[in-house]
Amino acid sequence: MHNNINSQCPLLKMGSSGASVKKLQSKLAAAGFSPGGIDGIFGSKTRAAVVAFQKSQGLAQDGIVGTKTWTALGVNCHTPTPPPGNQCPTLRQGSTGPAVVDLQGRLKTRGFYTGNIDGIFGPLTRSAVVAFQGSMGLAQDGIVGIKTWTALGVNCYTPTPPPPVNHCPTLQQGSTGPAVVHLQELLKSRGFYTGNIDGIFGPLTRSAVVAFQGSMGLVQDGIVGIKTWTALGVDCHTPTPPPVNHCPTLQEGSTGPAVVNLQELLRARGFYTGNIDGIFGPLTRSAVVAFQGSMGLVQDGIVGIKTWTALGVDCYTPTPPPVNHCPTLQEGSTGPAVVNLQELLRVRGFYTGNIDGIFGPLTRSAVVAFQGSMGLVQDGIVGIKTWTALGVDCYTPTPPPVNHCPTLQEGSTGPAVVNLQELLRIRGYYAGNIDGIFGPITRSAVVHFQGCMCLVQDGIVGIKTWTALGVNCF
Repeated sequence: MHNNINSQCPLLKMGSSGASVKKLQSKLAAAGFSPGGIDGIFGSKTRAAVVAFQKSQGLAQDGIVGTKTWTALGVNCHTPTPPPGNQCPTLRQGSTGPAVVDLQGRLKTRGFYTGNIDGIFGPLTRSAVVAFQGSMGLAQDGIVGIKTWTALGVNCYTPTPPPPVNHCPTLQQGSTGPAVVHLQELLKSRGFYTGNIDGIFGPLTRSAVVAFQGSMGLVQDGIVGIKTWTALGVDCHTPTPPPVNHCPTLQEGSTGPAVVNLQELLRARGFYTGNIDGIFGPLTRSAVVAFQGSMGLVQDGIVGIKTWTALGVDCYTPTPPPVNHCPTLQEGSTGPAVVNLQELLRVRGFYTGNIDGIFGPLTRSAVVAFQGSMGLVQDGIVGIKTWTALGVDCYTPTPPPVNHCPTLQEGSTGPAVVNLQELLRIRGYYAGNIDGIFGPITRSAVVHFQGCMCLVQDGIVGIKTWTALGVNCF
């Protein structure tokens, strides 16, 4: 681990480990910047959290934790840890902080305090102290000194566990990140904020804060501290999970449903004219750069939270991913999707076999040949790239082809059975009446035919048996 002279604020960076890294990770998590596990190892996730925090505080984004970053995290780098002594600070009306939180909690459990556990020693806290002091035969001065602490069960000369962590970071114009998202949501729910929930503390957010502070009789400085958080109904000493960002960062080379969503949004605004294929290639990047320019954003071709927000996406409300209607097919696959594949390959001159919905060697050979002609990997597996090359929009469903070969078995009746009996008679397997009744004689003929065609001899007429009889089921 890399340390500097100040043991309170050691210099930490990628590769550092130990108790100081655990302390750093805990402080980052409390501020709403997840470092991954609290494991004491400064890895890539911890570094990403550090960089994000430094950005939110206007610090150099170097991922190295020095005095300035420690100080922004609330650590006093210039005051050494006090030696063991009196652990009970004197408190009175006007005091604030973790010790007041501890006091209020102790008074509440004893039935003397009914207000909020907010760390602010106001008139209600003082009244509770006076009442408690009276009940214990102490001087009722409303000042909490060593005698009052002792009466509350505190050993003032034995260190107590650290006070609860303040989960309400101070925010002001220029702040960014999950804590700002939370603030904007609270202000919006109270009717003070009408902008985007984007995690950016700009002029509109500041105006909403000032208006809210005025409505609550607070100092209207536009800075969100513990008093403003408490007025918003936040318990600053109980952590809340940070909102989930549903806008992944995308750039050239990215693939998947999020790219599909991006391409659709760009197309709807007239910036993208390519295929909706979920592949972030040069055409998609050009569209992104053009859109960013039109919105006054940095034209880097990287889609982050600002670009998503400009596209009208609420990054903190999940949207269902688009459904991929192009199943992966390979030798052995069967069904309507294979029928669709065979038809597409036939019209392009690569497939000459039956349209039977069975992905056999002939279909695979056609796929390999087509992939080669398109510069794709010739693996014979039909995935999204092969479907797209065949002209299929994988994110718009197409109706499956209709199977005109009903499954028949003993007991079936009707025109389809008539057709079956005629086909079996032509081939010399059926000598009974053409009556449309699937009885024992018809079943025997089916079993005999299936055996001759190396099919399963179950007497049930499905797509394979119909195809062997020369029927195009689709």
